Amino acid sequence: TARWERLWPTEISIRDTGITRLPRPAGGPWGNFRFQRALSKYLSDVHKKTPLDGVFVFGAGQETETVRRIVGPEVNILTRLNSRYCTGTNWSSHHTRRILNAADVIATDTSALADKVRDSEVTTRTCVIPDIVCSEGEPFVERTMVSRESARRAISDAHPILSIEGDHPLIVSSLPMNGDEGLLDLIGAWPVVLKSYRNARLWLTGNGSFGRRVWDAITRRELIYNVIMPGYFDDVTELFLAADLYVHPARTDDACSMLTRAMNSGICVVSTENEFSQSLLTKNVSGMFVPRQNPHAMAEAIIHGIRNRDLRQRLGSSSRRTINETIPAPVIAANYLNLLSGNDTGAIQIPLPDSQQN
Repeated sequence: TARWERLWPTEISIRDTGITRLPRPAGGPWGNFRFQRALSKYLSDVHKKTPLDGVFVFGAGQETETVRRIVGPEVNILTRLNSRYCTGTNWSSHHTRRILNAADVIATDTSALADKVRDSEVTTRTCVIPDIVCSEGEPFVERTMVSRESARRAISDAHPILSIEGDHPLIVSSLPMNGDEGLLDLIGAWPVVLKSYRNARLWLTGNGSFGRRVWDAITRRELIYNVIMPGYFDDVTELFLAADLYVHPARTDDACSMLTRAMNSGICVVSTENEFSQSLLTKNVSGMFVPRQNPHAMAEAIIHGIRNRDLRQRLGSSSRRTINETIPAPVIAANYLNLLSGNDTGAIQIPLPDSQQN
């Protein structure tokens, strides 16, 4: 909007990194055309002054082609695709394939997304690198009753439907809504949880094509006042602070960046026994495990976690230590640098299940 454009700065610095914001006017194709022109001019000026070593592009938008025209074939372009932002992308379209083929390498956050890219006949080499979830400079808020109440107040101020009393259990799941039916197992478990804690609330965050089936399951079980679908949270810090447990009910073995972000927050995790979770969590040491497609076992684990605050704190603290040791930012950064340089021979390996190694 014009107001947003007027009030937001064009030059900012975050953690000693300079950021330039280019205007992107609303107005469909015309606004995008003006943005691409601004991007071309900016990159051209930068490249002439100091030749670029590599370019990191987020998303499957037209920016990759714009960058390629400016830097030419001698500069490597890495396109980063995140499953949270690719919902609705038409992978079979000629336009999408042309954009992705303009990159030298594509890095996705999950193997499922990488498979979609490969199946779309994109010739660019594709690999899987999970999201960076932690670094030594990352702020961390200790999980206390005070921080929990503060986070709940902040979220309820944003929207009344997310208001929840301090003594009511709150469970959160952010499993991507891209077809994994594990969310239906979690909804099936919720009536059992309500028998023990009638004021318990379940928030299923995120968006995706599978959301309609999830909502239909909620309404069919008459859980619309107990299970909320608040949409996507761009900042999950307060979300995880407000919650008592994080549930990862996946039926598949795919990597999930939201699970690693939950672990980094220090929240206690209840997960199904899948390859990705078991590569990061240790049963009853840094998390709780339940069999896949077993709503009753999932409900019992959730109830056990709600009843035992000390257990939640112990497992949550352990999971944060685990994720900091398993997927440190320097390791992921080294992989990106190797890919951008065009020399990933002997790249540092990121600990992932065998099915995720690409």
